[in-house]
Amino acid sequence: EPDDDRTLVDKLYDAVLPTLTLFRDQHNATFAQVSHATHKEVVPLNGESFKRYLRKVAQEDLDKLVGSDTLSTVAGQLDSDAAFSGRTIELQNRVAWSGASIFYEMSDPLNSAFEISAQGWRFVATPPILFRREEHQQPQVQPAPPGHGSLQPLIDLFYLTNQQALLLKVWLVYCLVPVVPKLFLYVQAEKGSGKTDLSRSLRRLIDPSSIASLKEPRNEDRAVAQLEHHYLPIFDNINVLLPWFVRLVCTASTGESDERRKLYTDDGVKIFSFVRPLILNAINRLGIQFPDFQERMLLLKLVRIPDEKRLQSTDFWERFEAIRPVVLGGMFDALAEAMRIKPTLTVYDPPRMADFAVWGSAIAIAMGHSQDEFLQAYRSNM
Repeated sequence: EPDDDRTLVDKLYDAVLPTLTLFRDQHNATFAQVSHATHKEVVPLNGESFKRYLRKVAQEDLDKLVGSDTLSTVAGQLDSDAAFSGRTIELQNRVAWSGASIFYEMSDPLNSAFEISAQGWRFVATPPILFRREEHQQPQVQPAPPGHGSLQPLIDLFYLTNQQALLLKVWLVYCLVPVVPKLFLYVQAEKGSGKTDLSRSLRRLIDPSSIASLKEPRNEDRAVAQLEHHYLPIFDNINVLLPWFVRLVCTASTGESDERRKLYTDDGVKIFSFVRPLILNAINRLGIQFPDFQERMLLLKLVRIPDEKRLQSTDFWERFEAIRPVVLGGMFDALAEAMRIKPTLTVYDPPRMADFAVWGSAIAIAMGHSQDEFLQAYRSNM
C-alpha cells in the first residue's frame, strides 16, 4: 500500500510538472500558471483551484482518481519547488505594467487582456504572467474599437459642472495607470442625487465585480483584506470616518506596505502592499480634520436630480450598459494618447499628488482640454 501511494504521487508529480510555470510573487506566496486546452490560468498553489487541476491531470493523463493525501503531497512538493527554485514574478490586480505597456485584465474565461501603449492599444489573447484573479471579479465588456470611443456619454448621464466633468474623466482614466499614487474619489451628495449609481457605474468601467459596493468599514483587518482583493472598492453611504480607516485610505493611496499576522496561525505575518483608487460616498463632508486625507481626495459634490429628469433604476442601467463599450474604448484611447504626451510635459510648482497633476495634464490634453484648464480645475478642488 505505501509503495502504491508513493508511485501514484511520483506519477502525478511527473505528469503535472511540465504543464506548469512555477513562481512566487513579490510577497513570497507561491503560484503556478496552469495550461488548459483554450487558455492559461494563474492559481495559488495552496488553494482548492490547484487541487482541482491536479485531479483533472490525474484523471485525464493517468486514468486515476486520487485522494486528498496524494493531492496534498504533490501540491506541497510543488509549493516547495516554487518557493525555492521558482522565479519571482510581481502580481497585480486588474492593471499592471509590462515594459513600456500597461495591461488591463479583462477577467474573462480565457484570461485575456488589452495592451495599452504610446503606440495605441490592442487585444492580447495570452498576456504575460501579471495578474492574480479574484473570485468576485466579473468579465469586462469588449471596448469600442480604437478611435471610436468617448467618455462624453458617461458624463451625459449625470448632472455635473464642466470642471467636475473634466476632473471625473481624468480621474477615471488615471485609475488605469498602475502603481502610481492614487487620489480617492469622495462623492458628497444628498439623497436622490444619484451618488450610488455614479459610484457603481465607475466601478463597472474599471473593476467589474459581483460585489457592487462594500459596507461601511468596522474592522481594520477586514478592510485591509478588502483593499487587497478589490482594485476599485466602493465604501457606500459612509456615516463616520474612524482614525484607523483614514490612515488606511492614505496608505492605499500612496502604496505603503502593511504587515498583518496571518489568520489561523501562531506565527508568521502577511505583507499587504497595494496602491488603490477607491470611492467613498456620503451625505456629509467627513474627515476635514485630517490634512493628509484631504490632500489625497478628489471631491465631487452632486446636486439632487430634478424629479422630472430622474430615471428609474432599470432604465439607468440599461442606458449605462449600452454606452459602456464606447466609454471603455474612450478610456483606452485617452490613456494611449496620454502615454505619448506625458514625456513632453512639465508641471511647475506641482501639488503634493504630483503624479496625478502630471498624468492628469496628459490625459486632459488627450481628451481635447488644455493643461491650464485641468490644473485650474484640480487646484480649485483641493
